[in-house]
Amino acid sequence: MLTRVSRIPTYRFFGGGAKMQWKDEYSLGIAEIDAQHRELLSLFGRISQGIVAGASWSDLHYRVSELRQFADFHFAFEEGLMRMFGFPGVQEHTSAHRALFSKLDDMERRSVTSNVERELLQFLVTWLIQHIQADDRDYSRHIFSGATLVRSQPTSPAGAKLGT
Repeated sequence: MLTRVSRIPTYRFFGGGAKMQWKDEYSLGIAEIDAQHRELLSLFGRISQGIVAGASWSDLHYRVSELRQFADFHFAFEEGLMRMFGFPGVQEHTSAHRALFSKLDDMERRSVTSNVERELLQFLVTWLIQHIQADDRDYSRHIFSGATLVRSQPTSPAGAKLGT
């Protein structure tokens, strides 16, 4: 079961943008995942900067598309890691990943007729930090608790003897 942090950091908005910086407390201790989380924060920052600069809808749409592409890669990487180490919450975690895309889809549809910039930034910041500090920390604890790699079961043609 995924846990939730009780205290989610609050971000101040400056001219429509959120100040976002990597903090050591976000680190899971898995170098590649931490690097990918830093990249996600960087992509969020590009969206925030675009909003502050008054970027066009198409420019912001492009930035969100960049975020989607990287998030899709990152989620596939994380989900693969969870399956490799037999994390029991992989299905629930995958659902949380898909929920991000659903929310982005909803905001993208509404952005055609409404200003959703502030909502988008608050959602992205809150979602990522909560997801890292709670959901991702669950699977990293599982891995660091001594989880072993899930091994494949050897297959053999019908009637063949293994090891001969």
